[in-house]
Amino acid sequence: MNIYKYITIIFLLSIPLTSQGTIISLGNDVFFDDIEGQYWFRDLSYFTNADYFEQLNLIDQLTLSGNATYQEQQGAWRFALQEDLNNIAGNYGVDEFVNQFNHTVVNSTGPLYYGRIGDPSLTVQDATWSYVAQSNSAGNIINGSIGSLGYATSSSFIGAWVVADAIVSVPAPGTLWLFLSGIIFLSLSRKIASPYKR
Repeated sequence: MNIYKYITIIFLLSIPLTSQGTIISLGNDVFFDDIEGQYWFRDLSYFTNADYFEQLNLIDQLTLSGNATYQEQQGAWRFALQEDLNNIAGNYGVDEFVNQFNHTVVNSTGPLYYGRIGDPSLTVQDATWSYVAQSNSAGNIINGSIGSLGYATSSSFIGAWVVADAIVSVPAPGTLWLFLSGIIFLSLSRKIASPYKR
């Protein structure tokens, strides 16, 4: 069999047919979403009774994941964006996603997951955005809703959705050289072998 056909078959067999994501618990109230490559801080209530700037300060003081393997791959903590929340809720379902977090308060209908988020396109002066997920009478989480909050607003039930992006590692020069030398070797071996084929 032609060596290139063989390599192509191996490559195609190595491609997963479906995207099965996993939420990985890492300790220190942190979990990792391996579809989006993001770290999430579980405890929304840790940021309650704090205004926007106080929450920013709390975020800056957060420690990394308790898992040493993941610490080197974790970027800085930040307010999650609506896009981050939509992605993880879409990948795992709203119930599975929200159940990873500690709620901020329990009201008449059940747990409330209420937290401030970031939005780089925000144009409303002196306001930030919030994302709320609420359980219904059947105990299922309904879709999250977006609202605005003043910078100075603080409450016992308003926390923060906090995320950190994974740092994408760049292949070491030695790894790239090994890969390229393999390609060169395959090309040369084909040229050398071709005159003897009839």
